[in-house]
Amino acid sequence: MPRLEVRLLGEIEISLDGHLLTFPTQKVKELFAYLVTYHTHTHPRAVLAGLLWGDSEEEKAKINLRKTLSLLRKLLDSQADQRPWLDSSGGALRFNPKAGEFWFDVTEFERSIAEGTKAKNPEILERALALYRGPFLRGIYSDWALLETERLQLLYLDALEQLAELYQAQHEHAKALHAWKKTLHAVPWHERAHRELMTLYALAGDRAAALSQYNDYVEVLQTELKATPLPEMRALYERLKQGRPIEPVKVMELPADLPFVGRERERATLKTLWQNVLQGQGQTVLIEGEVGVGKTSFVQHFITQIERPLPQPGSEVTKEAEGGERVYVLYGSCHALGGELPYQPLLQAIREGLRGVSNEILEAIPALWRSELIQFIPELHEQFPELKANPELPLAQGKTRFFSALTGFFESFARERPLVFFLDDLQWADPATLEYLSSLVTQLKKLPILLLGTYRAEEALENTPLRAWLDALGPGRSYQPITLSRLSRDEIERLLEGWLGAGAGQAIPLLHSETEGNPLFVRELVYSLTQSGWLYQDDGVQWKLTGTEISPMQFPESLRELIHASLRRAPERARGLLGLAAVIRRAFDLAVLQKILRQPEEKLLKSLDGLRRAGLLVEREGHYRFYHEMFRQVVYEELSADHRRLWHRQVGQALEALYPDRLDEWAGELALHFERAGQLAKALNYAEKAAGYAHRTYAYEAALEFYDKVRALAEATKNEQEYIVRVCCDRAQIFNRLGRRVEQEAELRAAAAGALRARDQERLRLRDMWADFYMNTGRYSQALQEAQTMLEEARALSNRDMESRAHLQIGLAHLNLGEYPQAIEHFETAAELFKEMSHMDSLGRTLTNLGIAYWYLGEHSRALDLYQKAYEIALQTSDRLGQGRALTNLGIVHKNLRELRKASQCYEQAHRIWQEIGDRNAESHTLVNLGSLHLMQGEMNQAQEYLTQACALSRQIENPQGLAIALHYLGRLYGEQYEEYGEALRYEDEACALAERVGLKALMIHIFSVSAKFCARLGQQAEALARSERALSLLRGSQGTQDPQLIYWNHYELLKFLGQAGSEPARSALQSAYETLRKQAQAIINPKQRETFLAIPDHQQIVQAWEALPPKS
Repeated sequence: MPRLEVRLLGEIEISLDGHLLTFPTQKVKELFAYLVTYHTHTHPRAVLAGLLWGDSEEEKAKINLRKTLSLLRKLLDSQADQRPWLDSSGGALRFNPKAGEFWFDVTEFERSIAEGTKAKNPEILERALALYRGPFLRGIYSDWALLETERLQLLYLDALEQLAELYQAQHEHAKALHAWKKTLHAVPWHERAHRELMTLYALAGDRAAALSQYNDYVEVLQTELKATPLPEMRALYERLKQGRPIEPVKVMELPADLPFVGRERERATLKTLWQNVLQGQGQTVLIEGEVGVGKTSFVQHFITQIERPLPQPGSEVTKEAEGGERVYVLYGSCHALGGELPYQPLLQAIREGLRGVSNEILEAIPALWRSELIQFIPELHEQFPELKANPELPLAQGKTRFFSALTGFFESFARERPLVFFLDDLQWADPATLEYLSSLVTQLKKLPILLLGTYRAEEALENTPLRAWLDALGPGRSYQPITLSRLSRDEIERLLEGWLGAGAGQAIPLLHSETEGNPLFVRELVYSLTQSGWLYQDDGVQWKLTGTEISPMQFPESLRELIHASLRRAPERARGLLGLAAVIRRAFDLAVLQKILRQPEEKLLKSLDGLRRAGLLVEREGHYRFYHEMFRQVVYEELSADHRRLWHRQVGQALEALYPDRLDEWAGELALHFERAGQLAKALNYAEKAAGYAHRTYAYEAALEFYDKVRALAEATKNEQEYIVRVCCDRAQIFNRLGRRVEQEAELRAAAAGALRARDQERLRLRDMWADFYMNTGRYSQALQEAQTMLEEARALSNRDMESRAHLQIGLAHLNLGEYPQAIEHFETAAELFKEMSHMDSLGRTLTNLGIAYWYLGEHSRALDLYQKAYEIALQTSDRLGQGRALTNLGIVHKNLRELRKASQCYEQAHRIWQEIGDRNAESHTLVNLGSLHLMQGEMNQAQEYLTQACALSRQIENPQGLAIALHYLGRLYGEQYEEYGEALRYEDEACALAERVGLKALMIHIFSVSAKFCARLGQQAEALARSERALSLLRGSQGTQDPQLIYWNHYELLKFLGQAGSEPARSALQSAYETLRKQAQAIINPKQRETFLAIPDHQQIVQAWEALPPKS
């Protein structure tokens, strides 16, 4: 059986059956080292190719891997005819340690250290350390090797520390000295090693060597770290200089959290506001203060005072427990450094709430709100898998619906018991979150919700977004401000007595003067003083300062320096963990650390617990974070560029592996991590996902920023040609929804500039967007031309999807131009194509438009049939938007056929759908339809109520089309029913101005025709005649409108009112009214419907007038 020995600690050394192997290339060596190091894993070839040739194109990297693998097999398998050392079954690779006798120095090194540590046996540890010939894979600097190098070096240093401690405990100082020197050889700035060497030299009576060691320490700190000695090192040096005996420093383990003291006035304010909340009067409290003043602690203390756990089933609630309130507490935090997707603090809070809320509460939340949030909160979709995401709406309505869904969730929590919603660090909140909070604040007055927010005072200066937001809310008006100042001397005394116990009095003057009452500064200074031995308990009770040695000049000058000193005291083995935590940024759990560090859970928990006891990390429900954000910032700033890049890549890869089904949710973070890791192609991919996420949440400004990032990354990766059209089109789509036409056109032109080198699908999409742009700006001829070009290109490319879309666009252009036969031709072709491709949603919308065209041509039966088919398709596909549109159009047909009960049912059903999905634009149109229906039935009060609601809603959501129609019907109500002709004209004139502005030609025809009657009643005969003739002119210039026979009839009635009934224009108008009516009746196939249509009073009058008209002489 062959024997393979692999040594990777130091220079790589491989021997097979006692013969040293020579690697033909560096890549062969690295591939072998990677496979051996991770021999317990199977490695996909694509992963290996990317790992070793990440800068090459994918296909070239795969070719390089095949060549390298061939060389490696030849090297290993040419020496023996045994089982292969490399297993390539299943398309993946792994090293097979069972192919022979396999010895690996890394495995033996780790096993021996574990054995020596458990047995506390220095001999075993010595044997383990002898295997460490130097850093792992010396000379190989790949990222994966650097990670393993650092892990094994930390293991080596930890073993050296343990060995030195064992020798010191056995008073074998010479051996301990040797161990600490080896530590410094590996890490020259290892502060504990310098301190222990100084102490050992002093104990051996070699004071000069101890002082020399300190000088070496100072020099290496300055040279390597640009740092100054820790206070405890300076204290030790002073003792040595003065020839005083060295006494071991007894470091007391202090509680990580400070006791809460003071803030009586602020607490009383908050308690009063909480009582208001319990009475159902919601409150917003925003708390400001400098870094470290205790804003978060203040809120947490308050929550602790009002919160009590819910009783378990079968348990009893004690009297003491009854003193608190049963409350929900939701928590969200904002983060520095960017990369956050919009609304993350809010969604984080809802996720936390989902873990504790009852199913009954969730099921009581309207389906509309749950459907709005399922795409952003996966846990919600898991609980309600039958829900579908709501359709996208225009900006104002979509954002309103999204905000309503968020507020609806918080309100639902508050229905069961009062809710505290705490948002920390608002100075880092994204603009979309602040915009939502502005909306929430105005709705809290009648809800038992206390909204608490904290922010840094120094981040809310003039001309900052946070200050603008605060000023817009208005302190004392929309929210209650609370400012936390520093603690007084008396409060510092109480704090120290609560933290250190009685006998802390001697330290109080110094601590207060040095920190000026900042609690975090106090905490860190006390840690520093106890670590250095300057603050100690002489009898286990009394705390004393070593006054002869202490000097304010020796203190770190700032809170940041104190934090830096605390971090330097962290065990060397935990330094890497702190760096990783700083890169993660958010609260993190054990799974992320294990994925990256590949260490046993027990070992990681031990390191985390040590950092927690050192006051550097805090733990909450299995998630860890830094005690304070400033700790994280200091750690991150001190990481080398290589370490930052390495950790960002590792974190990004870990998140990908841990959350494969939630990558959209993590897209912003992943884009940031991979950009800082230098993996720009992956950053580009996730930045585009983040932009899409922001787009779907109506956070359009955030989406635009992410698209800017996409554009910059595309340029950096030389992929601008691939992305330029797509990104510009996406940005144009946002500007379209924002109504920013100038910017929309600029983006479309930028896309057009790169379209020649774009993919076919992207060029067609651009054509489609140009057609939309021209349609939305009333340039229907240009929209038609663009859509026709799109049709030609789609046919040439055999792209059936875009061909059908082009026919739909052409049909819409013809429809808006009043060219109904042409519109019908293209709608029918589009419908056939959509049906062939089973695009049922698009088919339903096309049938609706086709019905509109037939309706304008007076073919009511065909329109009714098409609307009914569209409705059935929408039911089959659960398309609520399509259902609402079809019902609305069905209602219009039934109304004009005087089937008023059916019309009312359709309108009411449509109205419920619009309210359910939050489409306020469609809701405003349906309110108009309901108003006109009641007007037709002579129910004036109901008609006026609906039409007034429609006007108010249309103004609120800036819907000029809906407003124009509502004003027109109000004009008819006041003129035809109330005979208030002046008021009627006021409504009609405003409606006409709006209709002309947005190009509603069909509506303008009816406005001119109806308002002419009102002018005549006011004696304005010339104006009346001019308006009616304008209506006829517009009618003849179009290919149809709703009820064209009534336009001719109104003109005849006007001429009759003016005494011109026998004139040729009057006769011609009556003839046109009669012939149009007869044509429409003939198009109605159903005899009963035709009879109902002809029985309409206006229609009967037309027939009677025509039949009574004497023959033309």
